[in-house]
Amino acid sequence: MSFFRHFFTFCLLLLCLGAYSQDSEQDINDPKNYRLSLQEVRFQFADKQSFDTEILEGIINTTKSTDFLRSEFYTDSKRIQKYYFDNGYLDAQIDTSSQYGDDSTKVIATFIINEKARYRINKVIYNGIENVSADVYSLLTTGTIISPDKHYNKSEVQLEISRILGILLNNGYALAQADIPDIVKFVTKEAKLTDKVDIILNFTPRDRYRFGKTAITLSNNIYDIEIDDLRRELEYSEGEIYSKEKLVASENRISKIAIFENGRIQIDNIDSSKNIIDLKINAVVTDKYELKPEVLGYEIGGRFYLGAGLTFSNKYFFGGGRVFTAGVKGLVHDLDFYRYEGLATLYQPHLFDNDKITGNNNFGVTSRREELLEDSTGSYQLGITSVKNLASIKYELRSFTYFNNLVIDWRLANDRIKFFFDLKGVNAAGDTVLIRQPTFNNFTSAIGLSLIHNHLNSLQYPTDGTYSSYSFEETGLLGSVVKKLFNTATSSYFKLTTQNKIFFDISDEKDGKSVLGSKFIVGNIFQYGKNEYFVDEIPVADELVPNDANYVIGGSSSVRGWRAGSLSEDVDPVIGGGFIIDGSFEHRTKPFANSKNTLIRDLGFATFVDYGNIWSSYKAFRPDHIAIAIGGGIRYYTIVGAFRFDVGWKLFDPGADADKWLFQNDISTIFRSGYKMAIQFGIGNTF
Repeated sequence: MSFFRHFFTFCLLLLCLGAYSQDSEQDINDPKNYRLSLQEVRFQFADKQSFDTEILEGIINTTKSTDFLRSEFYTDSKRIQKYYFDNGYLDAQIDTSSQYGDDSTKVIATFIINEKARYRINKVIYNGIENVSADVYSLLTTGTIISPDKHYNKSEVQLEISRILGILLNNGYALAQADIPDIVKFVTKEAKLTDKVDIILNFTPRDRYRFGKTAITLSNNIYDIEIDDLRRELEYSEGEIYSKEKLVASENRISKIAIFENGRIQIDNIDSSKNIIDLKINAVVTDKYELKPEVLGYEIGGRFYLGAGLTFSNKYFFGGGRVFTAGVKGLVHDLDFYRYEGLATLYQPHLFDNDKITGNNNFGVTSRREELLEDSTGSYQLGITSVKNLASIKYELRSFTYFNNLVIDWRLANDRIKFFFDLKGVNAAGDTVLIRQPTFNNFTSAIGLSLIHNHLNSLQYPTDGTYSSYSFEETGLLGSVVKKLFNTATSSYFKLTTQNKIFFDISDEKDGKSVLGSKFIVGNIFQYGKNEYFVDEIPVADELVPNDANYVIGGSSSVRGWRAGSLSEDVDPVIGGGFIIDGSFEHRTKPFANSKNTLIRDLGFATFVDYGNIWSSYKAFRPDHIAIAIGGGIRYYTIVGAFRFDVGWKLFDPGADADKWLFQNDISTIFRSGYKMAIQFGIGNTF
């Protein structure tokens, strides 16, 4: 009996030890939710490697957590396989392997990749477009994105589908649809078909439609706004071939009329028997009058000015969509340095009763007291009263032309400058005389011409397209006449400036989450003639280019490692220069664009490289004086534009006495604001 009791006790002990041993040893492949940490992710290739490891790491989520999650590890293998498939590796095999790392709590995760062959396109078959009209069929078969013998790429296939569908929707086929494409692999030993696929694109164009009637309703129409004021913004007319592009253009034109809100164009009725689409617009009339106070803060000339402003708007000034705005601003640094201004603007759509021509007129008066210079003898101040008027006309060119808009403007300005100190001069007889606090006028008449090419897909957040502008400005014609009549200082120059932008959507789904953008600006001011006049019978020679016409660089929308208007080695950065190079490369992301959380949906980030500088003229240009800045920032996109916060560093500072490159500097100076680092705030896109 004693033997059986001891034997039973021994067996029970063995069972307990076995259970303890099983609980203490973690099987890495056990589906139980053991807490394991990720030590390393590896990629092992069976044969070749076509994509950089960094690209593959960007696809997976396993590396985004310190914990090793087997379910995520498995899902990542499918993500990699999809990436290879979308890039033509239709037979790629992705296996996984995991093993313990330095200890039993850490895991080394390995993706084993066998790419196999990359498939090419044998032929592209377009189903469903055989019966469209001949003119449309010609458009569909011209400028194709995919073609035989090219590698299969899912993104290019989707772009081709979008191209075809866009042409159909813009040429009457309002109900056109695109189905999922078919990818047909060949199972054959025939050499010419090995590793080849047929791409079958399936479309359903349906019937060709025309625009019918457009019913317009104006809600809250307490000002008796005419419906024709909205109707004239429509880019289409009854009986025309239906075009989605014209609908979008019409909505954009309506949105520019300040008195209207929610001017969306919706389908009202589809008459399949007559192939006519009737539309409707339910717009809301907003408040005609608007009064907006504002608090202002600016840094001007190294001084911080604080002030306030008040703006009044009439959004239906004498009808016709005209907008009149008047405002006043006051800014004060101290009793000796202040500025105030008044501004009145008039926006005129349909100038000369032409729906392609708009006009703007801006009239402003500014009075300010500024410091001219400061030395051991004291501070010298002057007062400037400026009267300016800018009249601008914009003509929308036809859509098939390279340039979208032609802008002509005429700027008239007169600066009355009073010195609050005496000057010495030499009169015609050669005698040195004292000029008691002289006052003189500086008149400018500038005629400008700009050609604009704008094919960006958005103004608020462009993800694709190009923009170019070419501007010319001349000041000497009227100015020379005024100088002879009124003995005043005048400007005498012509100015050439070009600005270019390009954007690429590099996100996998082409949804704007990851965008590359670039800008490049170059301009030069050519001076000619003389600017001579008399003050108290003393001849005076002045600058041919006023300070506000010069180029300045640095700040939130320029080279962001420098504060606004602070970058230059060849000229005084505050006064500006006659030649500019200003460029930027920027990567913008909106990682939460599809989020259901509205607070973070419009949050974005950016990294950038800026470069540029200003010189006295193109003859003074030196490549080794091009400054370079790097940095990053946060964006929050709103209806009025992006609110921006950027931090920029001077990667290459041509004005530094030593240690011109950032990495040559001590860490304490790199993070010192105003030395190697600049903090920038702004509203709207940087470019």
